[in-house]
Amino acid sequence: MERSPKQQYLLVKRMIDEGHALGNHGYDHDPATRRGYKSSTTSEVKKDFLDNHDKFVTLFSKHKGKFTGFTCARLPGDGRFMHEYVAMIANEIKLPHVGWNVEFSTNGLMGHLKHKDWQGIKGVAGSRDTFPASTNIILMHDRHWRGKDIVLTGLIKQLKKNVIFQTLTPVPSGHSVIKYPK
Repeated sequence: MERSPKQQYLLVKRMIDEGHALGNHGYDHDPATRRGYKSSTTSEVKKDFLDNHDKFVTLFSKHKGKFTGFTCARLPGDGRFMHEYVAMIANEIKLPHVGWNVEFSTNGLMGHLKHKDWQGIKGVAGSRDTFPASTNIILMHDRHWRGKDIVLTGLIKQLKKNVIFQTLTPVPSGHSVIKYPK
């Protein structure tokens, strides 16, 4: 946002206008590791999420718009394993914290994704070798696929053979990797 606020505004406004939901992922993606979370506090992370919201409110008001807010949140990195942080997002920020069941990236980029050339697709790594279940949430970072359109298209085609894609919002109730506000 700092480098090109107008471009950021236009991109986020377009996403909202097209019906996409926005999730709060914090402002600076820190902390991201378990060590980072253990050396931080829930108050510091909460401030980062609130600051991120406030920056969007300010960005929209500078362009005579109104920020409609976030519909869910996800802690960076290993945050989903840090129960007190997940509870803070759900119960203090009052957003559902959305985790995931399955992760995909390109081969070699994410060391924890052990299943290379997933389901025969050269260049795709997965967190498991099987297809996701119908209620699973899939995580794929957009920056990992930059310049890899053919590989990403192959992954999506393969997934569509066994998986029905659905929107995450409205956030489905009773999901195992979502922590809901009380």
